[in-house]
Amino acid sequence: MPNNARRLAATLSLTLLAIPSTGCIAWEIRDEMRQINASMEDVKVQLGTVNDGLTKLERTNTILSDLDMKLTSLETINSSLSSVDAHLASLRKTLNNIDSTIPFLSLSGDEEDEVIETAEEAAEREGGAPSSQPETQPGADPAEEPATEPQTPAADPG
Repeated sequence: MPNNARRLAATLSLTLLAIPSTGCIAWEIRDEMRQINASMEDVKVQLGTVNDGLTKLERTNTILSDLDMKLTSLETINSSLSSVDAHLASLRKTLNNIDSTIPFLSLSGDEEDEVIETAEEAAEREGGAPSSQPETQPGADPAEEPATEPQTPAADPG
């Protein structure tokens, strides 16, 4: 039996040597897990920051799309106002022609030498960029045609 006692003693001594080494490995694994958890917390904070930035970017995109829709409606309003401006300029020219024909009426309220110009022409004269709106063709609007004097027969002074 001494052989069994030796085996038992050897097994016991190996077990006693193995116990501290397994604890050491377990502690290293535990330390590594703690480091990983700490780095995961840092990643979580960074992802939160990125998420906040994306939320702000989303809000900015929403605001920009709203502004784009408003700009589109303003462009349609601008084109409408440009056509009204052109119409009013032609009306003013017509009134000036009537004033020059019948000077004592003074319908237009303008001085005779005053230059009639649209808002676009004034902006171009002041150095602004020319409008991207298409120019109206003369004769397209009946109000733009110059007023002609009515043909009346000359009365005989006789």
